Amino acid sequence: MPFNRLLSAGLASLNITPTAKQLELLARYASNMFSEGETRGLTALKDPEKLARELIIDAVSAVPLLREAAHIADLGSGGGTPGLPLAIMLENSRFTLVESNQRKARWIAEQIADLQLQDRVSVSTKRIEELGRDSAYRQRCDAVVAKALAALPALVELAVPLLRVQGQLCAYKGSKFAQEIADSQRALRELRAQVHSVYHYSLEGMDRVIVQIVKLQDTPKIYPRRIGLPQHSPL
Repeated sequence: MPFNRLLSAGLASLNITPTAKQLELLARYASNMFSEGETRGLTALKDPEKLARELIIDAVSAVPLLREAAHIADLGSGGGTPGLPLAIMLENSRFTLVESNQRKARWIAEQIADLQLQDRVSVSTKRIEELGRDSAYRQRCDAVVAKALAALPALVELAVPLLRVQGQLCAYKGSKFAQEIADSQRALRELRAQVHSVYHYSLEGMDRVIVQIVKLQDTPKIYPRRIGLPQHSPL
């Protein structure tokens, strides 16, 4: 399935122009997902246009927000989205794709090798709460991205401990983003962070948003709480 045309047109609608090499790699990743994604339990999308839009073009929409980030973590990466498309486009950034499901993590590792991104992209199978307490990751990331991982109150607790002060969380959200922001006020206070802006964009006529959250101070030592609590009992 030739994805180059679909991806080129979709990215043009976002005013993002990939190089020929970037477009080739994005199309390769899309083709891999199209041919193996369903059988390996990574996506239910079977239509090429929907797959290109939802897994690749939507992921790349965050590129303008992340150009200055040296180290980016993708939480709950699943089949590698949004981390791998972003890594293809942001050639000066290092990426850690966090996916605790071993089967999905193996797929991500295969894609990293196939796309020849090993020099600056890695996959971690640790739970996010564990990474948040690991000195190699705690307060070390310039940015964290997450798509369809958790509601914003839980996501704030999971992501912010990984960020350096003034680092940003970019949370891909849908139409209920305003309610999620309202529900996140306690988590934002506890984690010493605030909503910086809401980035609006249109994807083939559909409105999408990325909620940008900036970390203001060091994370209190009690966060993140033990594994499972951020999502099962959000702040």
